[in-house]
Amino acid sequence: MKKILCLGLICILELGNGSYALAEENPTAIQFNDKNTPTDVKTNITVKTKEIKYKNDAIDVNIKIPVVDGIQDKSIQKKINDMLEEEITAFKLDLEETSQLALKDSKENEWAMLPYAAFVDYKVHATQNNLLSISVIYYQYTGGAHGSTLQNNFNIDLDTGNEATLKDFFYEGENYKEIISKEIKKQMASKEAGYFEDALNTVNFISNTQSFYVKDNNIVVCYGHYEIAPYAAGIQEFKIPFSSFEKGVKKDIDVEYPQVKVKEKIIRNTTSDLRIPIVHGLRDTNLQSKLNISFEKDIMKFSDKIEKITREREKESTKNDTGLYAYTHFNENYNDNNLLSISVNYHEYTGGARENYEKITKNININTGEEITLKDLFKDDSNYKDVINKEIKTQIQDAAQQMKKDIEQNGGIYKDDYANHKNFKGISDTQSFYIAPGNIVVYFPLCEIGTYDEGIPEFKIPISKIMDNIKTEFLEI
Repeated sequence: MKKILCLGLICILELGNGSYALAEENPTAIQFNDKNTPTDVKTNITVKTKEIKYKNDAIDVNIKIPVVDGIQDKSIQKKINDMLEEEITAFKLDLEETSQLALKDSKENEWAMLPYAAFVDYKVHATQNNLLSISVIYYQYTGGAHGSTLQNNFNIDLDTGNEATLKDFFYEGENYKEIISKEIKKQMASKEAGYFEDALNTVNFISNTQSFYVKDNNIVVCYGHYEIAPYAAGIQEFKIPFSSFEKGVKKDIDVEYPQVKVKEKIIRNTTSDLRIPIVHGLRDTNLQSKLNISFEKDIMKFSDKIEKITREREKESTKNDTGLYAYTHFNENYNDNNLLSISVNYHEYTGGARENYEKITKNININTGEEITLKDLFKDDSNYKDVINKEIKTQIQDAAQQMKKDIEQNGGIYKDDYANHKNFKGISDTQSFYIAPGNIVVYFPLCEIGTYDEGIPEFKIPISKIMDNIKTEFLEI
């Protein structure tokens, strides 16, 4: 990876934390207004700010890193601060590098470039008992009409330094997921946020890794841009009062083990931009190492293939730029109930009119290390193929009927040839799929059941529709 020297870097430690505001039309318009630590503090914990701020032709950086102070066990304090700073620094370094590449390209091709923007701020919601609840807000601008904003919420056990999930706040027997889901749907009905059609299905399944923070005796559940509503609607937040829960909410959480998290390793070279998933927090460190080696090995093998083709093309051409490329990115589809589902998306261009791409998924039982097949999710006496095939055929037919309706409403004439996924016959023994909250998502390779323009076809199979066929241990997906 190319190293970039950032001149004029200023680091300042100061008290306080900030609110966050941005203007879409001007990607560098941002205001930071200092606020005091929340008034409900019952501990000696304070949060200071480490600030990094500079601007050059490539990028405008304005970053505030929270620094926790006042924890008696300094090793726990360091663990928390390292975790927060590591994530923020990775965000900054990635944008620094891509901005320098964009600036180089703009100079070589003589086009005007607006500087990229990397802004980070944070809000402290609670520092009481043994809980620190804090939101870190990331904003990046890399061109286009507007930038993008991401809010990461951290609920940290100050006794262990480990992050809590929703289940850590509730007592045994509390039906907290159903209560949260019902309350969110109730609040959605009173808002005018232009929610997506499948938004209700999304909030119907609350996972333990759902993004949230704690503030003023509320669990505040958060959904990012495009999760349940358009970008313009902003980050959606729903306050669920502690009083909503029959047994209440724990005042002192006890998070013995760290969360399983998936971080990103970035490798770039002349033809590749690779995002590699790195799993952290597995108690079985041998399994963790095996998984991470497997991901990186597969991705580097893919990159090496493109590098080899590039070198061969360069021998045949006087130009240094062959136009070939390879890039990967990944999605953490599911991380709950001892199941981890990660999809890696591979994109390559080796000439011709179009690129080639595919999706490869690992669905792992993190207790046993076994990779889960589609068949494993279903009861032994269930004809799972028939169950899945029936649901997929229904979705294909419904989509065709909707297409027919849309075409005819606009004065056109519908033909059966217009329908997508016409080559679908049924799923295979080794069918590709991934797990998502409340769903099994079956997908097919490019051009297997349709045309290139149809992309990688995906079919969401709600667990609620096939509950009688699913094994008991997977009903909570």
